[in-house]
Amino acid sequence: MGLKKTNKNIAFRTLRIVSLLPIGFWPFVFMMSLLFFDERNASKNLMIWGLFTAVNSYPVILIVNLLISNRLYSKSKIAAYALLLWPIILFLYLTFKIS
Repeated sequence: MGLKKTNKNIAFRTLRIVSLLPIGFWPFVFMMSLLFFDERNASKNLMIWGLFTAVNSYPVILIVNLLISNRLYSKSKIAAYALLLWPIILFLYLTFKIS
């Protein structure tokens, strides 16, 4: 089986790569999220476990987001672009809001 050729334009291909760039920060985020459990009874707190799971699942969310946008591209280019843009906008917002 060879790679299937697609007629997606260069902007969409570039946006797919850029939307996955925050995954590069995942090891740092994972190491910092372990600090959620510094408190003595934190391992028994369900909210801490929920936050830990939510923070560490963002690579999966980005990959699923990419797969959905790829499927939507042939049906609705605007929806496909919007799905790829929201993580970038959120990442930039959080980056500049924190600093």
